[in-house]
Amino acid sequence: MNTLVTHTSPGFDLFVRDQEPLLQADLLRRVCVPWGAHDCASFGERAWVAQLWVKMRAIHAALVEAADGELVAFVDADVILLAPIAEAFRLARAGMAASGRHIHAQHDPDTGACMGFVFFEACYFTRQLLAACLRHADGMHNDQIVLNHYAHGRFGTFTAAEVGSYGNRYGGVWTGHHFTARKPSLAWHCNYVVGVPLKLQMRTMLLRQWSEVARSELD
Repeated sequence: MNTLVTHTSPGFDLFVRDQEPLLQADLLRRVCVPWGAHDCASFGERAWVAQLWVKMRAIHAALVEAADGELVAFVDADVILLAPIAEAFRLARAGMAASGRHIHAQHDPDTGACMGFVFFEACYFTRQLLAACLRHADGMHNDQIVLNHYAHGRFGTFTAAEVGSYGNRYGGVWTGHHFTARKPSLAWHCNYVVGVPLKLQMRTMLLRQWSEVARSELD
């Protein structure tokens, strides 16, 4: 059985509550990582970095527990799922088969693989990779920087049409201005955005935009 690791966070209730049907919990082993005291931490703060390593420990533990060949995925709290998670697992598996890699992730324009929407095949390579990353858990480097350092590009990525973000579509950090985005097929990740209120603003804007497009196509 495949495993899905997610965050539980009061600050992201809107994201989580609306998406439970798409997470298909009956088809997966589910691991929830609470944000706890770090719920209000912002990008780059020590508390935020510390929470990322809590997540990495949970992913590593899931890989150790999983049978070889099973997939372990992490979906961040600020991801808008737009298709059942089983479809993301299917495409990740197909991407791994095509690339010969054991990791398939959202494309990040700065580092390569994004740790906010990522799939690992349970095997010796991924278990050892995350174990190596965890040696840096007490530092100030975040998990994504460390994983990309050790992975040396040995991963595949979803296209921006499959998993979109402001960063991989436009570049730079979103600060609240209006923009239009074609709806991706799997998910939109509200990263390259600092602070929960702005992430929720992006979510509201894009869902309204995509709803209006869908209605116009029916007219």
